[in-house]
Amino acid sequence: MGLALQIGCLAVVIAVGSLLIGLWLDQMTGAKRTWVLLCVAVGVPINLFVVLRVTQFMVARIIPPDKPKTELRPPSVETPDPSVKDDLE
Repeated sequence: MGLALQIGCLAVVIAVGSLLIGLWLDQMTGAKRTWVLLCVAVGVPINLFVVLRVTQFMVARIIPPDKPKTELRPPSVETPDPSVKDDLE
């Protein structure tokens, strides 16, 4: 399963879970929409946090950490010696 599909399914599961918990709490307490709104409002930042962490973890598994970088030096360019004359002159 692709990375985006897994993360999308996780987001849907968390969102539907918070909705169902809110509906269940509303039914148990006799409230109209109080618990649904509260659970969905709390579920959104939790959903964002969990999706961010799972994404970071999965990307870290796909892309290995960088090896220590070796210092890249530009190729050495020799300065021409003024005493040496070219044939083009």
